[in-house]
Amino acid sequence: MVLALGILFLIVLICAFAAAIVRPWLAFVLIVSFPVIEQTLQSYFPIFITYRTLFNYLIAGVVAVTLLIRFLKDPMMLGGALNPVSKLVIALQALSFISLVWTADLANGWTLTVGRLQYALLFMVMAPLLISSLEDFKQLRFPLMVLGSLALLGIILSPSASFYGTRLMIHYSSTQQANALALGELGAILLLFAVLTTQKGVGRLVVPFQIAVGMFGFGMGLLSGARGQVIAGGLISFLFFPVARRIKNSMGYLGVGFGVGFVVLLLYVSVQFFITSDNIDRWTMQSLTDGVMTRYRIASTALAPWMSDPFAWIFGRGAGAFTTTGLVDSYPHNHLIEALTELGLIGATVYVLILYFTVRALIGLFRIYRDDDEMRPAIALLGSVSAFVFLISLKQGTVHDPGFVFMWYMVVARVYWYELKMQEQREDEYDEFEEVDDEDAWDEDGHDHEDENLVSG
Repeated sequence: MVLALGILFLIVLICAFAAAIVRPWLAFVLIVSFPVIEQTLQSYFPIFITYRTLFNYLIAGVVAVTLLIRFLKDPMMLGGALNPVSKLVIALQALSFISLVWTADLANGWTLTVGRLQYALLFMVMAPLLISSLEDFKQLRFPLMVLGSLALLGIILSPSASFYGTRLMIHYSSTQQANALALGELGAILLLFAVLTTQKGVGRLVVPFQIAVGMFGFGMGLLSGARGQVIAGGLISFLFFPVARRIKNSMGYLGVGFGVGFVVLLLYVSVQFFITSDNIDRWTMQSLTDGVMTRYRIASTALAPWMSDPFAWIFGRGAGAFTTTGLVDSYPHNHLIEALTELGLIGATVYVLILYFTVRALIGLFRIYRDDDEMRPAIALLGSVSAFVFLISLKQGTVHDPGFVFMWYMVVARVYWYELKMQEQREDEYDEFEEVDDEDAWDEDGHDHEDENLVSG
């Protein structure tokens, strides 16, 4: 039975790989889901444990072929790749590498930068090139919900999955476990996609599936013990629900109100169903408070040596220098704090500018399509995922390897560049049409030539 499930999932995955070669947005779905897909494969096929990087190279190979085919068909597909956000992300990564010259812990800094370079290339160079337009992003919503749910379902059904303390995770051996946070991260993203995808352009028959995906995604976050992901996902899905839906009249207000209430009910039911005696200790108020205080202690510990060193104010203490504070963690688990303390005010400024241009791009997209019932939900979804990855960047991950987080910012910026160009093109075509129409229909005296032709005929 276990082998049959593994083979079935592998067949689905092979079909997705094959389709992704000619459908770039499906390749993007694979990238978003790949940490969980990898865990699922490892739980059924030990070869993926023996060769840990095998699946990484498979994903990179498929994406590379997809991009090559796309480029050969349309060399202009690179348009917008070097937008303000991508340039700043490259600058921030360059600062991380340069800071290795003066870092207080070269070994740790090297691991966080050079050691993770392959992931940076996948998330920050290849992935953003797969999505050019808002139409591309619209197409990946349903496939992501399907493939992401299957990957998480594979985790649930795996014989290697069990609770380690209060977290559900895959066990490679008695001493090695997979990353449970990846389960919560994908689960929260599925919740956002399920809640913010409207029926315009998708169909009403998908609604029951969306409800199931939303509850399952949120539930997997609860089971994985990913508290930050669950709280951020639930809050953002609630806040962005009205943004995804245009309110036209008083009935629209009522409908959005019922919708928000339903989202709250969905989250409540998920909590009741997925929090059990196995993981309830993870979700007590005491546990949540301890988690917040731990993050605060790590952040304040990172700030102390930075504040006492004037050189570090400008240039930072160098990538990986956090280990010199004496804590067991290798980084501060907060992108903004890490950018400030290890890359100085220069790095922190670049980081803030990345956020600024991302928000500016989202606002620009909303202004273009605020009255479009099909495009507006996609923009709300892009904004919600960007807000989600920003919030989790304040409690996990390192700014020296910001791949998954900054990937979404770069996608937002590239989509805005494309849609802005399309809007300018539409306006130019409209102006040309108006000029031609005026010249053909009216003479200098204001007579309508078409009417004269009809009379003479």
